[in-house]
Amino acid sequence: MIRTLALIIALAASPLSRLSHANAPQLPGQILDITEDNFFIRAPATARPGLTTIRLTSPHGGHQFELYRLEGGRTVTDLVAALAGNKSLSWATELGGAGYPRAGGTVNASYILEPGRYAIICAVHDRKDGLRHYQKGMFSQFTVSGRRVAGALPIPDIVVREVDYRWNLSRQLAAGSHVLRVTNDGKHAHEMKILRVLPGHTYEEVKAWKPGQSRVDQPFATITTMSPGVSVITSIEFERGEYVLWCVPQVKHGMTQPLTIDK
Repeated sequence: MIRTLALIIALAASPLSRLSHANAPQLPGQILDITEDNFFIRAPATARPGLTTIRLTSPHGGHQFELYRLEGGRTVTDLVAALAGNKSLSWATELGGAGYPRAGGTVNASYILEPGRYAIICAVHDRKDGLRHYQKGMFSQFTVSGRRVAGALPIPDIVVREVDYRWNLSRQLAAGSHVLRVTNDGKHAHEMKILRVLPGHTYEEVKAWKPGQSRVDQPFATITTMSPGVSVITSIEFERGEYVLWCVPQVKHGMTQPLTIDK
């Protein structure tokens, strides 16, 4: 169900998250902190144009954000209705997003925002009732105006190309902080879900896992599902270990692959 506009305004105007991010990588531009939980988004109501990083905290996990720029006087309620009804979105520009932070951590995506109206939604599919989280009230909007924030998007040291059906990394990942540019260069929607393999388990066990079984992995970070041609810049602090890249929309085509960070 779609909540009332009064609820949207109340959530959008709530104070920003003040949780500690001392262990997070250095992020560029103005930082817009958003918090998501069951089933709300707490986000700022305004932002300045220019270099911006949206940083997500999700206390209980299981959420993500997708950013859209809205045109023609449209609002986030229009967006939610159109998405729920599979209607045309000629007036909304998909800008990508991030999600599923590890326990106690954050995820982020950086943008150059131009003046106008923007929407944030959580598009996670709830297996229990078949609804998307934005249909359960997880949406917000903000307005960009005022003095411009100087700066350009950071230059990525790792370029990730999503193709049909795998991820091509420009070089091997090492432990430490990295700036990634993830681009959907395929013909279908793709995401890059990064799972950390738990000690004592393997990539094959992650692939074979079924709901109801004990977890053999844990969420680490995700670049949300993007349409072809969409790119996202994100900063991630990697640790040594075994990881799995996983694309929920294309797992039926075998779009999973292991990722080892050993130095």
